[in-house]
Amino acid sequence: MPSPICLLSRPPHLTAPSCDRLTRTLAQGLDIVEDFFSASEARGWVLPPSGMTEVDGHKFEFRKARKKINGSKQVPGGVLRSPSNTSTSRRDPMAAAGEEPRQPRAPSFTRGQSFDLPNMLDESQILSYDHLCKLAHHLPNSVVGCSWKLAYGTDVHGISLRTMYRNMRDLEGPILLAVRDTADHIFGVLSSTQFRVSDKFLGNGHCFLYTFHDSLNLEIFTWTGENDFFVKGDPDSLCFGSGDGVFGLWLDENFFCGSSCKCKTFDNKVLASEEQFHIKSAEAWCFRHHA
Repeated sequence: MPSPICLLSRPPHLTAPSCDRLTRTLAQGLDIVEDFFSASEARGWVLPPSGMTEVDGHKFEFRKARKKINGSKQVPGGVLRSPSNTSTSRRDPMAAAGEEPRQPRAPSFTRGQSFDLPNMLDESQILSYDHLCKLAHHLPNSVVGCSWKLAYGTDVHGISLRTMYRNMRDLEGPILLAVRDTADHIFGVLSSTQFRVSDKFLGNGHCFLYTFHDSLNLEIFTWTGENDFFVKGDPDSLCFGSGDGVFGLWLDENFFCGSSCKCKTFDNKVLASEEQFHIKSAEAWCFRHHA
């Protein structure tokens, strides 16, 4: 496929008005492509590494084409600006041709689609709409588009770790755990496996810890590779991440209290409001593929 730049020279058989229409049509196509890239970046979409170079390359070519059409210049931060206007809006080729300028067009993505808000089969008492959207961007590809099902919640099933284990007996991972402490700090873990009693640590490098600062600022702590102490269930406790005798997150059997320390597995900060905290509520979510 020829580069978009090659399409900018006027074909010898086209008149000036025809070439102007061709230019406007190409500009409209470039607008759509740039809207797509902008929306993708804003939502934190991660493209497969095998396609990243090709997509980035096309993005660069499209913006070069836009630069040649509009007479715009690239400025630090990646915003295209017109030489005669320092606003963030791009010069519209239709306006330059004396026609009515087009209104800015929002990307054609609607709130509530599967890549925006997860399909919730149950209502969360801990995670808000914004929490869900932020967490959804960090889930493994295997559960993208799946429905979220509440496997265990202290407000629904009572405060018992044994009940959580029992509810997960026939489930597979991953499992998302959300905890709210009595200071209303929200944090938790994404586990690659269900929670159950075991004599050793389970899980793999897809596990991560997370916490929300100032209610909505999400911070993720991924596997460091230092050890494989991901998830371990005991009859009287549940822990995630370890090293040097401490745990990244530890919860007691009655979901009454817990602790969070920096650990080698995730190199995390303290997830809760304090290292030692009291639990207000907890939820564990599983993911169901559509039939």
